Amino acid sequence: MWGALQCTEVAPHSRLAVVALVPSAGMRSNPLAAVWRCTGARVTVGQRWSLVVVVVTVTLGHCGKPAAPTETRDAMPTVTGPAPTLRELATAADPEPPDEGLRDALRAMQDRFACNAISGCPAHQALVGFGWQARPLVEQAFARASLQAGYRARAVQVVAELRDPGAEPLFLRVLDDRDPEVRAWALIGLGDLQARQHSERVQEQAAADTLWLAPARLAALWTLHRWGQADKGLQFQQLLGELATQQMAATALVVGAWLCARNDTPDCGAALPLLARHPNFQVRRDALHVMARQPRRSYAAALVYLTNDQARSVRQTAMDALTVLSRGHTATDHAGWQAWLSEQATATAR
Repeated sequence: MWGALQCTEVAPHSRLAVVALVPSAGMRSNPLAAVWRCTGARVTVGQRWSLVVVVVTVTLGHCGKPAAPTETRDAMPTVTGPAPTLRELATAADPEPPDEGLRDALRAMQDRFACNAISGCPAHQALVGFGWQARPLVEQAFARASLQAGYRARAVQVVAELRDPGAEPLFLRVLDDRDPEVRAWALIGLGDLQARQHSERVQEQAAADTLWLAPARLAALWTLHRWGQADKGLQFQQLLGELATQQMAATALVVGAWLCARNDTPDCGAALPLLARHPNFQVRRDALHVMARQPRRSYAAALVYLTNDQARSVRQTAMDALTVLSRGHTATDHAGWQAWLSEQATATAR
C-alpha cells in the first residue's frame, strides 16, 4: 500500500536524490513502480520503517522540482551500518499477503489429486520457480501437516531444491523424522548447502543398515561424496545396484533416480537398466527419463523392455530414446524393437 512518489533533490546538479514512498490505504501497486517516473533511474533500496527510503542514481536529468516537506507521525531513524539488501527487506514482516499464485501452488501441492507420483505435480515446479520466497510458506505447511500427510516428503524436497541457506534449521530438525524419505531430502538439501559442519550427523545416516532407512542412507552417501569423500561415491553406486533388485526399495530408488539425473552424481549407468525393470511404475518411469536424456548402447535392452510397458507414456518415451540411439530406426512396437535389438546383437557378434 503506497501513496504518491515524492522526489527531493539533495543538492543542485547532484546525481543523487532521496525518494520517499508514503504508505497509503488506497493503492495495491508495486511500491518501486513509482520510482520509474524518474526516467532511467537505477534503484537501490536503502532502509524500511514506517516509510521506505530509496536512493536513486539519476542517469538522465533529475527528478524534477523539490517537493514540499511533509510531516510524518514518526521520526525517521538514523541509518547505521551497512544498508540491508533487497532480499532482507522483502523477507521482513510485511502486512501484505503473499502472492496468490504462490498460495495456489501451495494448496495444489497439498492436494493428492492435483499432486501425486503417478499423474505428476505441476505445483512442485511452480513452487521451486518462486525461489526463496516460497520457503517460509512451504515450511509452515510441513509443520502443520499430520504425520500421515502424503505431501510431507515433497515439501522438504521443494525446500531442498530452493537451495536457500535459511532452510538449514529445518533440514537438521527432520534428520530424525519417522519418514526416511523426509530425511533423504533433508540430507540432499544439506549437501547442496555445503553444510559440512554437520558431517557427523550425515555420517550417522550413511551408517544405517536397514532396508527401511535405505532412502536416507543413499542420500547421505551422495552428500558425503558431494563433500569430497570419493569412496562414498563408490558406496552410493553399489547400494543403488543392490536396491534395484529389492521390490520393497521403491522409495529409495525414486530418490536414487532423481539423484542420477544430476551431473554431480556418481555414474549410474550400471544401475539404471536394473531400475528400468523394477515392478514399481514410478521407479521404471524415473529411470527411463534419466536414460532418455543421454541414451547409451548399454541401455538398449532395458529400453526395448520398456517398449512393452503397461503405461503408454513409458512405451512412447522408450521408443523415442531408441530412435535416437539407433540413429533413425523407426520401429513402432515392441516386436519391431526386439527385432532391431537382435540385429544389433548379431552384428556385434560377427
